[in-house]
Amino acid sequence: MTIPFSGLYSRFCAVVLLLLCFGMPVQAAGTFRFLTTSVPQGTTDREYFAKIFTANAAGPVTFSITAGALPTGLNLNTQTGAIYGKPTVVEQPDVTITADDGATTINLSIVKFKITASGGGGNSGASFVTTSLLDGRVGEAYTLTLQSQGGTGPFIWGAQDLPMGITLDGTTGVISGTPLVAGTFYVTFTNNDTGESKNATTILPLTIFPADAALPPTYNFKFDTYMLNNGEVGTAYSDTYLVTDENGTVTYSATGLPTGLTLDSATGVVSGTPTVAGTFYLLITATDDDTTISINLPMWIAPSSTSTFIWNYFGVPAALYGMSYQGSVPIVVNTVNGNTVTYTALGLPPGITYNSGTGELSGTPSEVGLFPVVYTATNSPGGQVLTLSTDFVVLPPGGGDVSRLAVNLWIKKLSAKVNEDVDSAPNDSWQAQYIYNADRRTGKIFNPLTQSVLLALGSSTTTILAPAFTQSSSGVFSYKSAKGVKPGLLVKGTPTSQSLTLKFTGTELGASSFPADMVDNNIILGSKGYKLKTFLDPKGKFLPTSSYRNASFVMAVAGVKDTGSTKDNAKFGMYLADPSLLADFVFLDCPSDNKNCNQPTVRIKLYDGVNVLLDKDLTTLVATTRTEDKDELPIYKMKKVVKKDPAINNVLTSFSFDSKSGLLKIALTNLVLASSLDAAQAHVGVELKIGSMSYFTSITLFESKQNSNTYSSKISKYASPFP
Repeated sequence: MTIPFSGLYSRFCAVVLLLLCFGMPVQAAGTFRFLTTSVPQGTTDREYFAKIFTANAAGPVTFSITAGALPTGLNLNTQTGAIYGKPTVVEQPDVTITADDGATTINLSIVKFKITASGGGGNSGASFVTTSLLDGRVGEAYTLTLQSQGGTGPFIWGAQDLPMGITLDGTTGVISGTPLVAGTFYVTFTNNDTGESKNATTILPLTIFPADAALPPTYNFKFDTYMLNNGEVGTAYSDTYLVTDENGTVTYSATGLPTGLTLDSATGVVSGTPTVAGTFYLLITATDDDTTISINLPMWIAPSSTSTFIWNYFGVPAALYGMSYQGSVPIVVNTVNGNTVTYTALGLPPGITYNSGTGELSGTPSEVGLFPVVYTATNSPGGQVLTLSTDFVVLPPGGGDVSRLAVNLWIKKLSAKVNEDVDSAPNDSWQAQYIYNADRRTGKIFNPLTQSVLLALGSSTTTILAPAFTQSSSGVFSYKSAKGVKPGLLVKGTPTSQSLTLKFTGTELGASSFPADMVDNNIILGSKGYKLKTFLDPKGKFLPTSSYRNASFVMAVAGVKDTGSTKDNAKFGMYLADPSLLADFVFLDCPSDNKNCNQPTVRIKLYDGVNVLLDKDLTTLVATTRTEDKDELPIYKMKKVVKKDPAINNVLTSFSFDSKSGLLKIALTNLVLASSLDAAQAHVGVELKIGSMSYFTSITLFESKQNSNTYSSKISKYASPFP
């Protein structure tokens, strides 16, 4: 099983496949068949979950028991094919499960469905009581408290894929906020039992309706597609995305479609022939006049029309920084129906390992963030290959939701172009410029001669395997694809400034047109991964900072002088963009002149490893003002307003922040640091708190010359990390 730990039923059955409402007016070319050939055994001491997969359905599939009976305590969801419950009797019954797609009926015979007395690990940890979420509406306050049972505690909660505007309190389990976007969001929740060092996970759908458009009846525009048809490499595929309560002409778009499939934006019909096997996570949007809704769903593509080799994956729990990653039993990302399978992963967070033989994930994460990971499974003999691109979440010790995790990647420029002539596809293009933060110390810096790079925007994904890059003596690396090769790539990176530029041609973005909301932009440089959700305007352009759909926070320049006296100083130049922060700013109490808004808390911390070098509260020293741009959109600015910081030590000399540009500058003098940076190279953490939001990034500092105690983010000749 993919996630064989407690809470299995609530994890997926109540989950991604609660309702099966997709319709497919066009018959797929393949034979309607089972991808599932067997089910795992269960035990009487913990909950059970298995999923019956089909492929090439002609319409909504219904499942039934037509012979025998499931083990006592287990149930079959007739719309999803999920088998769930907690076995109560040791037995081995025979059972036949029938699937009907409206055109064809097929049978799966399970001989000796085995239930044993114990499974090792038991069900002693916490499990979810919450199995459904209340619906919400854009612009209306939302609140709900997650509930669990069992375990020891204290409990730390985590969430991934909450809609913008809604957050989770990691210590109380309270979901609250005012949703800013509409759609159905399959949210992954994790309950970490710190007392038992175990975790439980569930995935629950949360539907947010558009703002009431004053139409009778209430405007409840939403998706009626809750599950995608599965397919096969080399077999013609068909599916149709459906919505209800629309008020006009609906147009569709999708990112993450497998290579070979295209979406008709006018009809919602997906067609084509898949060329790559694996599990793919799609973000689908539907626009009704000016209202856009979205939904995130998985699709399984088998290697061939006869293969049943697939990922047995429904998600993994979020990890906590500094806490051992484990469940009641091992947490795995593995496959079913393979022979000898070898597993690899690109982009896992530092501290987490992936067992090449079992697919088990283990370790203790040493960095907070959202890490895009590409898993690969190779089956021998035969060489069948499956890929899976998904996210691995590491939350801070206090938990919370992913929307509060800042990505250490800044988009300076990004633009994309879709070629609407499907006969000449793939012929889309995109280009971008980035600034990123990573560990640049000797031995840890990205090495383009030995490490791989993944670059992705929407469905356009390319991995450049080492040693394809060339590298200059200064460390600048570059790559250019051969003439006539598609996609055409031009990549250049400059580690001294932590900048990256790229240009793609002859690729497939997965969007039929623009605008496109929540487009994933993923980059993996060696072992460091970055993922930003972006908005591309009608011309396919990204506009800093309004086009960010999650938090971005990077350190562009930094300098620290640390001699151990009180005359030291530090200067930081950063970029910060976060729609959740802007949502907080909107509710600031600002007077009519907009010059002295109710001031949110502002605090900066500087870390050397786990040691806190500096902790400075800036709240009373800065002030927030509000202006508007030419489109009458609010701009918030913060700046130092006291002429002289009354503090004797750690004195703030300058502070400025502009939400439109994202530029943030901080300077301090008379520093008294808690410990000294006595190494030639130091990887320093910077945490900034503004109101309810907290941002963390790291910057590598290099001593300008030996024993100078003056450090800069620029790479000096004395402390060069390059070979």
